[in-house]
Amino acid sequence: MGRVDTSSAPQVRSRRGATLIEVIAAMGVMAMGIAAVSSLVLSATAQNRRTLAMAQAEAVAQRELERVLALGCTNGTSDTIFCDNVRALDRTGYDVSWGVSTLPGTATTASTRTYHVDIDVDGPGNCNGDPCFEGNETGAPLLARALVPGQPAPHVLNVRVTVSWTERDRPRQAVALQTRVAP
Repeated sequence: MGRVDTSSAPQVRSRRGATLIEVIAAMGVMAMGIAAVSSLVLSATAQNRRTLAMAQAEAVAQRELERVLALGCTNGTSDTIFCDNVRALDRTGYDVSWGVSTLPGTATTASTRTYHVDIDVDGPGNCNGDPCFEGNETGAPLLARALVPGQPAPHVLNVRVTVSWTERDRPRQAVALQTRVAP
């Protein structure tokens, strides 16, 4: 047996790994995919933060409205002055913080949000010495409408609780809840 002449046969190179061009292309595709997923995660996180802020504001407004309703409606000294205790709340406001805190009374941290609560009482008569309808805000349906034809309008107050807050890179946000109270 002799040797086989391989000089005239085509040579086959074994292929191991990928070329530099293929590696760079794969890295580019992967980088674009990671960037798209990161953008989606950031967008979802921001939307969740906004939804949480709105849910917290609604809870603060609901709590305040329930507090006002729990006060009841005490009658005043005449037929035109009623619900003095509720009227006294007109144009009042305060700040409340909501979030994670380790101890009661500790200062707000990055994980807490401060909400501003405003109370507006509208109705016939006076509220804290001023007309209760600021700028003719009589509500819809009208508070002074006759519920029974031929009978005077009942003593009804409209109580509106507005909770507002600020978010980074967004205009001031607000939630408003309202109800009506009567003696």
